[in-house]
Amino acid sequence: MPDITDIFLSKWRNGKLAHFYILKAPHGVEDPSAFLEKWPLHFLGKIIKQEKGIEVKDKERIFTNYPDILAINPASPTENYRIDDFSPFFSFLGFKNYEFSWRFIIIFDSHKINEQLSNKLLKSLEEPTPNTTIFFLRPDPKKLLPTIEGRAIKITLPDNEQNIPEKDVLFSKDEMIDWVKEHLKQNKIFTMGTKTGKKFETGFINYLEGEISEIELIEKLKGNNKITQILYSLILDIHTHLLSDAQTQDNTLKEINWFQKASAYRNSPSERIYSLLRTLPRP
Repeated sequence: MPDITDIFLSKWRNGKLAHFYILKAPHGVEDPSAFLEKWPLHFLGKIIKQEKGIEVKDKERIFTNYPDILAINPASPTENYRIDDFSPFFSFLGFKNYEFSWRFIIIFDSHKINEQLSNKLLKSLEEPTPNTTIFFLRPDPKKLLPTIEGRAIKITLPDNEQNIPEKDVLFSKDEMIDWVKEHLKQNKIFTMGTKTGKKFETGFINYLEGEISEIELIEKLKGNNKITQILYSLILDIHTHLLSDAQTQDNTLKEINWFQKASAYRNSPSERIYSLLRTLPRP
C-alpha cells in the first residue's frame, strides 16, 4: 500500500493535486507541531529531487532557495498571525510558477489564524490559483472558521512508525469484493437512492481494488456525514465477517474508539474515516 507521500507525489505528477489541504497530526503524537513540520520537508525534498535532480533536506534551503515554494510562519511563536504576516502569501499568488511545474505554500501553525485574517483569506482559498497547492498545518485541535474548513480537504497524516501489520484474510480479494457487492444489495441502509448508492459502491469497490487511495475516496464522499456513517457501518461488517486475526481486531477496535471520540469532538467526516479505511486489506 503506498504511503501518504507517494499518493501526493502521484497526484502531483498527474496534475491532480487539490488547491487546499488541511493536515493534522495523528491522535496521540507527543509533539504535533514537530511531527507536522517533518512531512512537508520530506514531500518537498522529493519534489525538488524530481524537478532539479538534487538532494535537499535542509529546511532553510527548501524554503528560501526555490521561488515556487513559500513558507508562512507567525512573526511571534507565542502570538496569533497578523495580516502583515500574509503579505508574501498574497504576493506569491499573483505570480505564475517559475521553475517547477507546481507551486506550494506551507502555512505553519494555521490554528493561529484569527477570524479577521480568515475572512481575508477566503477568496484566495475559494478560487484556485493554477498549479498551486496550499497546505495548512494544524497541530492544535482548535478548529478554523467553518468557511475555511469547508474549502479544504482535511487529512490526518499517518504515523509511519506505527506500522500496520498484514491482515489474515479469510477470503481472496475477489471473494471479498463479491461479498461486499452482495452485502450492499441485501442491505437497504447502503442504497441511499440509486444514483448516490451506485456512486458510493463504485468508489468503495475501486478503493478495495487498489485503484484509488484513501484520499481519493474521501474526496468522492465530499465530507458527507451520512455517507461517512454508512461507510463506517460497512467497514465494521467487513471486519466482522471477513477478518478474524487478533492483531487486526485490536487495531480496528482502537480506530473505532477514535472514530467515536472524534465524532463527539465534531471532527470532520473525512478525517474521522481515514484511519478506519486503512484497517482494510487491499493491494
